[in-house]
Amino acid sequence: MPKYLCKQFSFDEIIKCTFNLSDSELRVLIELMKCKNKQCVNSIGTKLKRDRSTVQKILIKLLNKDLVEKKKSNLTDGGYIFFYLPKSKEELKKQMLESVNSWHNSVKKEIIKW
Repeated sequence: MPKYLCKQFSFDEIIKCTFNLSDSELRVLIELMKCKNKQCVNSIGTKLKRDRSTVQKILIKLLNKDLVEKKKSNLTDGGYIFFYLPKSKEELKKQMLESVNSWHNSVKKEIIKW
């Protein structure tokens, strides 16, 4: 766990801060990242013991933050279902590193100005 002067940060806090996530959004993102396959709203809700509509709202927020992808799959009997996948871990790491570097540079500027 990284420590900055007087406060220690958990990795979950770093992810939440970088992507401006709530606890629930973080849990859904982590659940998606744990699974090797794409997942539907119902399976995520079952695993996290959350209502389908709650999970769906969270997934929309994660989509808007560009952290997950939504895929449509046609059903054999007609109709379709949506599945969700997280962005690649490498892509998320890159975004996190950019965010940390930006923060670092802004802190340096403030210290120099002082």
